[in-house]
Amino acid sequence: MMTDKNMKTVVGIRATHFSLDLEDVFQTIKNIFPGFTVYVVVDETNKKKSGAFPSYMNLLMIDDQLLDDLGLYYKSKKIGWIAGDYAYYIALKYDWDFMWMIEPDVFIGQDSFKILQEAQKSQVDLVGTNINIRSDNWPWTKRMRSTTQFHTISGVFFPLTRVSRRLAVAALKIRREVSMVLEKKQVELQIPNDESTIATTAMWKHYGYLDLKKEFPSHFRNFGWKKRFDKNLLSSGIVHPAHETSIFIEKVVDELVSVLNTVPSYQSLLETDKKNQSEILNRIVK
Repeated sequence: MMTDKNMKTVVGIRATHFSLDLEDVFQTIKNIFPGFTVYVVVDETNKKKSGAFPSYMNLLMIDDQLLDDLGLYYKSKKIGWIAGDYAYYIALKYDWDFMWMIEPDVFIGQDSFKILQEAQKSQVDLVGTNINIRSDNWPWTKRMRSTTQFHTISGVFFPLTRVSRRLAVAALKIRREVSMVLEKKQVELQIPNDESTIATTAMWKHYGYLDLKKEFPSHFRNFGWKKRFDKNLLSSGIVHPAHETSIFIEKVVDELVSVLNTVPSYQSLLETDKKNQSEILNRIVK
């Protein structure tokens, strides 16, 4: 039987460009899994320009031509975000038994290193969080049903996952079938996402899984998708989404402006001077 000592495992970090968040996660993974090969999986679909990366990072590029060669649908502008599982399939050209995939906006405190190190010893096919059967109201349930033969749809939260090679191969087959349906019907809006594709395939195959959030709830208290965190103020747990301070500020400002632009009172705020604006904002964030 395969043991954790002879399981060949690699790590992928999804990215669109180099950032302080990417650097932080890259160095953290190197500390947790010294000796593991780490690939930065770069999304260049829809002719995105990713820019430069440090020479010490192993880059695995994803572009339209590569996806087309693999028989994978690529014509949506958001395909790199919706289909994060594509990163697993691109990496199948390398030799590995298991592969972790992590997003740059994940923070892992030193107190949680041991959790991932212990999880690495497991031989289950899927490691992640929030692994369960999804309801009819989950937005991705309808998409998965409309493009596959599956009725029972499952999901796994995708910022931090690990899959076995056999799960990746099985999910790739499903993705290729979905791609054929999308091309034939031209129904771009029905693309299933990564969470539903990987988890539904795992459940269909009766593969084993490990839900880290169920096993270690205290470490995943702030592992969600709505509330953002400043990485520089964090010290423990596994947190998502979390950013280096400059990125955190930029994203929060963008989101606030987007919301405020729909509220008449925001226009009122713009009609006074800087001093009064500061007074108003200071009262709001008390």
